[in-house]
Amino acid sequence: AEVLNLAFWQRIYAAKDAKEIKKGFLVGAALVSLLTFLFGLSCLLLKANDIRQQNECPQEGNAIAAPPFTFFEILDMPSTTGFTRHLVFILALCTIASCADSFQTAITSVISREVIRQGLDDMKGLALGEVLVVIVNIPAMAFAIHAAKDTGPDGLAVKLTDLFGMADIFTITLVIPLFSGLWKFVTPMGSFAGMFMGIFYILVWGWVEYGTFVAGFANLTMMCWGVKEAKPEGYSPYACGPWYAWRSAMLFTTIPLVTFVATYGWSWMENMWRLMNKLIEQRALVGKAFV
Repeated sequence: AEVLNLAFWQRIYAAKDAKEIKKGFLVGAALVSLLTFLFGLSCLLLKANDIRQQNECPQEGNAIAAPPFTFFEILDMPSTTGFTRHLVFILALCTIASCADSFQTAITSVISREVIRQGLDDMKGLALGEVLVVIVNIPAMAFAIHAAKDTGPDGLAVKLTDLFGMADIFTITLVIPLFSGLWKFVTPMGSFAGMFMGIFYILVWGWVEYGTFVAGFANLTMMCWGVKEAKPEGYSPYACGPWYAWRSAMLFTTIPLVTFVATYGWSWMENMWRLMNKLIEQRALVGKAFV
């Protein structure tokens, strides 16, 4: 879904030129890769520490409730200083603020585009855009506060994360077909075939796994709605959702391959059909010339 996230595209449009975009991509990718590696390494060490604590007699601290909370295991360590705890709190706050800022930037870009089309002068357009952003954000914040308190088994605090999974599973079927359309070899019908096969692949997966056609549509929600029989399997602690259910890793890995084959396969057949028709027409013209 991040490929289609307007927060990123807004930064691209704000770049001075293509050279600056490339420099930003390289520097940003290097920093993100380094930070991701450090986070991953620290979480591996914290997970090992959690295992050690749980094997102590008596046990130390609390077990990690869910994989996303592994980094916060540092707060459960007796030797963690108050200064470090404050740093972790500031980091978490900045992370949340950064996500909210990205979404607000995307919302602003969409609203600003529509405001510009109205032909208002600069000050009126700016004022109207800011007012509309506030109007959009207030219900979103109210909904977020309500969702945070709804922590039951089917609560919104859980289901909101599932919505991200639904967005990801849909948009990952679009990435290869859409961006392949920038190449002349890929035809519009080829891109459409790639998108269709991505969705069809998800439906077939759910149908085959549970044996019912309805389960295929449930798989579009990563089995979070519609199938109560979903159970955890293997290493996976969750039965549904985008990140920890066993099928998620397989789906997100194979969907780009399926859409790639469908997009380029259909485009190749369509191009070959056009080429054959062109050759037939040329041969017909040559035959008429000799006659």
